[in-house]
Amino acid sequence: MHNAFELIDSNRDAFIDKEDLRQFFVRHCLYVPDKELQALIERYDRELSGKISYNEFLSELTAKSIY
Repeated sequence: MHNAFELIDSNRDAFIDKEDLRQFFVRHCLYVPDKELQALIERYDRELSGKISYNEFLSELTAKSIY
């Protein structure tokens, strides 16, 4: 999981922000409007810091309990 996080965290500051997402999508030849990038950040940013930490990233990508 950490490797996946590092692929997106282009400036290596241990967070994924809107610019990291933009650069990730550009590297993969995808255009994502600013509004959509912001929506992604807001969806996964539980700490409301304006960026996604590794723990927030990990909690969204690991299996959730069905119980």
